Amino acid sequence: MSRALRVCAYRFRTSFTRRWPGYLAIVLLIGAIGGVALASLAGARRTESSFPQFLASTNPSELSVLTGLYHPDPTGYDPGLIQQIARLPYVSHVESRGGYEAEKVGANGCAVPSGLTGGARSVGLYSSVDGLFFDMDHLVVLRGRMPNPQSPTQVAMTAQAARILGLRLGGTFPLGVVSNLQASSTSNSNSGCPHGKPSRTVKVKLVGIVTSSNQLVVDDNDISPTIFATPAFTKIMLKCCVDPTISSLQISGGPRNVAAVESEISHILPKGLPQLITQNASASEAAAQSVIRPDAIALGVFGLIVALVALIVAMQLVGRQLRFGADELDVVRALGASPLVTSLDGLVGVVGSIALGSLLAGVVAYLLSPLAPIGPVRPVYPTPGLSFDGLVLGLGVLVLVVVLTGAAVFIGLRRAPHRVARRRVRSATRSSASVRAAMVAGLSASAVCGIRFALVPGNSRQSSPVRSAIVGAIVAVSVVAATLTFSSSLSTLVSRPALYGWNWTVGLSAAGGVGVMPEKKTRSELNSDPDVIAWSGADFAQLQIDGTAEAVLGITPGAKVTPPLLSGHGVEGPGQIVLGAQTMSELHKRVGESVRVRDNKGKSTSLRIVGTATFPAIGGQQHTSLGTGALLDYTLIPESSRNLFDLPGGGPNAIFVRMKSPTTPAALARMHKVALALQNAAQDEVGVVPVQRPAEVADAGTLRATPSYLALALAAGAIVALGLALIASVRRRRRDLALLKALGFTQRQLAAAVAWQATVAAVIGLIVGIPIGVLVGRELWTLFARSIHVVPEPTVPALAIVLLAIGALIFANVVALLPGRSAARTSAALVLRSD
Repeated sequence: MSRALRVCAYRFRTSFTRRWPGYLAIVLLIGAIGGVALASLAGARRTESSFPQFLASTNPSELSVLTGLYHPDPTGYDPGLIQQIARLPYVSHVESRGGYEAEKVGANGCAVPSGLTGGARSVGLYSSVDGLFFDMDHLVVLRGRMPNPQSPTQVAMTAQAARILGLRLGGTFPLGVVSNLQASSTSNSNSGCPHGKPSRTVKVKLVGIVTSSNQLVVDDNDISPTIFATPAFTKIMLKCCVDPTISSLQISGGPRNVAAVESEISHILPKGLPQLITQNASASEAAAQSVIRPDAIALGVFGLIVALVALIVAMQLVGRQLRFGADELDVVRALGASPLVTSLDGLVGVVGSIALGSLLAGVVAYLLSPLAPIGPVRPVYPTPGLSFDGLVLGLGVLVLVVVLTGAAVFIGLRRAPHRVARRRVRSATRSSASVRAAMVAGLSASAVCGIRFALVPGNSRQSSPVRSAIVGAIVAVSVVAATLTFSSSLSTLVSRPALYGWNWTVGLSAAGGVGVMPEKKTRSELNSDPDVIAWSGADFAQLQIDGTAEAVLGITPGAKVTPPLLSGHGVEGPGQIVLGAQTMSELHKRVGESVRVRDNKGKSTSLRIVGTATFPAIGGQQHTSLGTGALLDYTLIPESSRNLFDLPGGGPNAIFVRMKSPTTPAALARMHKVALALQNAAQDEVGVVPVQRPAEVADAGTLRATPSYLALALAAGAIVALGLALIASVRRRRRDLALLKALGFTQRQLAAAVAWQATVAAVIGLIVGIPIGVLVGRELWTLFARSIHVVPEPTVPALAIVLLAIGALIFANVVALLPGRSAARTSAALVLRSD
């Protein structure tokens, strides 16, 4: 072995000046394509972990609790209650915020219609009581800066709030706040102002555009345009004007102690105060991960595909480099070299190139790491820049070295002269039925030769690896067709709300889902509207299902308009329940089994699971969405939960309306008139709710482009691989091309033969690859749709598939131009004389 290695090292040194371009090509190709692959895989891991890192950087709270409300209490802020909560077991810290009824104020001091309070484009106003937003659950600045906590005139707001109010950074406006006494009396109506006169007015300045952890990745239903004021602002307004108070809690021990704290809080909250307790960090993380994970998976799949392309193309380069001196091996063997020497010849330079290229791939991946993470967290990621993922980069470099070195050794063993000679003796000249058919059909000589080059490898040392080229074309076309099918199905999902739970045209919501509709007026208005096909009422609540708090939709059994079903049937009686697929999985139940539903009064009912559904993103803070939630008889929801504020009206919280012509202005105008009539009858806000997209669909813009990037990357890799295969084939078939030229082939005919060779490989790839790709794409989409709990409806983009076929044929012939010109310039005299 040592003697053989010395001989190979000597051969490497003496032939390096001739072979270094090939070695350099291997290093650069592995470094570039392998680096992109490793960067994608590392980026997928960074994307997957991006939201937990961002959330941790905001010092998050575990729970939020409604701790004050102007009605029925004399004030919306009770420091004694908050101190009680702070002393509970496991509660480590409590901070609060106050909410206000706010108005934009005109020059005369009167409120002007501004959208701050009420309406579909309302903007909320919250101020920190004791540091919330600044230390706990602190806001993240997108533009500008955070307000000075000591300044009552500086505010920050979300981008949606700034857009609604028409404000830019540095802009000022008079912000009016209505006092609690004023809101509950008629004094405001006698102020001489048509829209009332706020009791307190502060001219505030917008200093920052911000977001928060619970608003970064949300359903459309949860987007909350908000103004954030300072503790100094709170001191002015706290005793006169605060309406709701919401306290945020940090809990020692994390999620495992949340349930115990919730139970303790429910016992000390004042009687009559709605018990609104929501989980913050865990709920935000779960919602965000359901959106971010598809981006991470797509990026990881992209990395694997690029890695596969890198391995295939690198193996072709390695094979070419090892076969570069195949003719010399016969001479070396004749001079007495052992089979071991001829097998290892050339491997020193190739293996060294593979090692250097793999290390370069790791460096390239490290330099590309600032491009990750992708997705919604990227603008606020706390640690951007270079990132070294030791697991991916270390393991990736090792895999590249091991796989490519193994391939090089295998090729080196196969191309040894004694093994080539044995294969030549065993093999016999094989003909091709396709070649014979082409001859019978009367195709030109160029076409027949091109078909033979594509399908018949030959049995001499000039044989061409045609099988690998065809298999590569099939794999490339399959994956491109699969990604196009997946992309088309994703576009269908985004454009069809019924697939993600919105199985109606518009919704009518009372006070954002916490009010009640006037039942009689609702029936008369909707039944008389000629454009309404069907409608159903719905109530929102949170109930205990087998001991787990779940958001539920309450409907009348047999309702005409309900969320789309995935399996089973809908609620047809009071003893039945339909669950979201994720909820049913978490409860470890199946269709046909039973669950126990308990309300906040302790009443427990056994219900049989009759189906699964995709739920809409609509309701209050704890609402259904895609795979989470339940559908049941509305009478199982206590009256106190359906009507939190004991309002008159007697109807449901919302109405789902299916219309004949939903996009016509006249139909929508009538629906807004219906909402206004219901609002006047209910003496409470009733709004028309358009399609509410879940976060998974709202963020689909990024994911929507990813399959296209995959298809383009793979197509580029396939073109490179096909071009290399054709170049290698021309080099290996120089003797055949020289013979054809000696027999009278013109340069044009030789180029045409190479073009036919490329076309045949592309046609076989299309015939076999397109059906496989479509089937794989449909199955992948079905798996993906079920993973995010939407209705799985794969679609095949016929036009895109046709364009793929045309494009593949065009590109194959374009790629064949360079090797075709090389074939046309083959010197018959030189090749045949050396032979």
